[in-house]
Amino acid sequence: MRKRSSAAGFSLVELLVVVTIVLILAGMAVPAIRLSMANLKKTACVNNLQQLSLAFSFYRNEHEQRFPSNGLNGSARWVTKLSPYLVSDITKNPIGYSMPVVHCPLTPASLIRSGTVGAYGCYGINVTIAPWTDAELGLTYFQVNNPSSKVLLAELSYLSYKGVGGNNSAIIGTGPFPPNPTGPAANHRTDGNPANGPEGPSNYLFADGHVETLTTCPVALSFSGTQ
Repeated sequence: MRKRSSAAGFSLVELLVVVTIVLILAGMAVPAIRLSMANLKKTACVNNLQQLSLAFSFYRNEHEQRFPSNGLNGSARWVTKLSPYLVSDITKNPIGYSMPVVHCPLTPASLIRSGTVGAYGCYGINVTIAPWTDAELGLTYFQVNNPSSKVLLAELSYLSYKGVGGNNSAIIGTGPFPPNPTGPAANHRTDGNPANGPEGPSNYLFADGHVETLTTCPVALSFSGTQ
């Protein structure tokens, strides 16, 4: 009788076992990869705010320690005023809301408005420090009461482009979005919908220049520059 070949193929049961193991390993790997990507985006968000912190510092140094105002005209928003401190050549680089640095990386790119026509999906500035005004400048650093505790920039809800929330480039922080439609928002909810309220850590730039990751929205007093 012929001996059975040692190179016999897998049986159906063995093949099913291998496939099952591969699927289990893949199921374990996908959440880990997603978590890793989310952490990378959170780190990028912190880096963005640190760059913006430096730009605010340069701006204040050239304007007698005054913060920029959040101009009433779209071309006079704080992002446009900081553009020269964020790009090397504004004639060749995008300015204003087109600059990636003013958008939280946790906001889906498809929901960020392009061009300079809207701040949706952008960081928002505290209007008690950078008021809505035609004047070029806002408060001085020394007018801000306890700047290490006053929020300067926070995430806006990227749902604003749908008309949920508003005030474009500004936050009015009497509470978080959505109970307060003009409040800061945690745009990186696991369900992808900030309309369901803040979830998990969010990043904030404070008036003294430091960036902090907080798991809860700062109290309303943190958004009142002179109190």
